Amino acid sequence: MNSMLTTKSGDGGMTTLNGSRLMKDDPRIEFFGAGDELTSWLGLLKAETQSEHFRACLSGIQENLIRIMAGASRSAEGERYPGRNQLSGDETAKLEEEMDRILASFRLEMKFILPGKSAFSAKIDIARTVARRAERAYVSLTRVMRADPDTERYLNRLSDYLYAAARCVDAGKEVNL
Repeated sequence: MNSMLTTKSGDGGMTTLNGSRLMKDDPRIEFFGAGDELTSWLGLLKAETQSEHFRACLSGIQENLIRIMAGASRSAEGERYPGRNQLSGDETAKLEEEMDRILASFRLEMKFILPGKSAFSAKIDIARTVARRAERAYVSLTRVMRADPDTERYLNRLSDYLYAAARCVDAGKEVNL
């Protein structure tokens, strides 16, 4: 096999990050995997939504996730993330404002919800659960690197935002996303 894509250097359970060899279950690699999966699910949601506004919000979230992962990949153990990759509290505030706007468009039932009322809301729920996994992976990562409090808050709100979006679709109000 002469593929430029295949290096075979990861066949033994190791991968390279910025010139350093790491085990594939290193907290950084776990976080990147969860972030990458979440970014992909958000891409699927963008492709399937009828709402231009929701599509733009999802693109912004994807860009934020890429910034977060880039910051984590460039940081050495114990260092704070480089400033150009940190999120500001403004990004969390934007998520909260969007969630409030969505929730104002329908009555949220305060009970346990079984995902699957529609295929689209179920996909949003899958993205929500992946967002929670990414948040847990970030918390594990903070044992190796110093945490960015704004990133922690953002990742926590992201699953809430996706929950609100899924419930909005379940209520038949996708147009309000």
